[in-house]
Amino acid sequence: MDLKKVNILIIEDNEDDQLFIEELMIILQNKKDIDIKINLLFADSVKNGKKILAKKPDISVILLDLNLPKTKGFATIEAIEELIPLYPVIILSSIDDRRIAEKAVQSGIQNYITKEDLNEEFLLRTIEFAQERYKIIKEKEELILNLENALQEVKHLSGLLPICACCKKIKNHEGGWQELEEYIESQSPAEVSHSICPECLNKFEED
Repeated sequence: MDLKKVNILIIEDNEDDQLFIEELMIILQNKKDIDIKINLLFADSVKNGKKILAKKPDISVILLDLNLPKTKGFATIEAIEELIPLYPVIILSSIDDRRIAEKAVQSGIQNYITKEDLNEEFLLRTIEFAQERYKIIKEKEELILNLENALQEVKHLSGLLPICACCKKIKNHEGGWQELEEYIESQSPAEVSHSICPECLNKFEED
């Protein structure tokens, strides 16, 4: 995964933990075998984090502390609920709580890790995995949406079509009459091209 430029939003109110994460990032960037440029943004609450996202939406990943001044545990997860579909979110917690970890994953958060396990290599892998999982989930959602749209088009075109017996125009859903070519192009991605079949060509030559 290309991590040459990564914008990371850290929602953390503890200055010592902020400094610790920043030091880990500096260590990563100074490693010769890792070509990475990390831009860190800090917020001390979910509310302030959302303000940053409104001004700078190109965030690669969010690192979230659960125990903030106005939200704790489950309440913090609920406070960022609308952000989870938009960004990969990783929880950094001071406690290893299985119940909260399960709740977080069920809510769509990519990972739950404890601060005591944190080092620069582990943090980098966690960010990589979170971004990759998020990308796969989004691709899957897009595929499902495309399939649903295609199914709707098939259903729409598979019903009975009222066709004029004389001019061959088709009656649309609004009650108007459209040329066959116009109707097909308005109801599907297909484009109509014109040619002459062999039977009609023979009749034309005979005339």
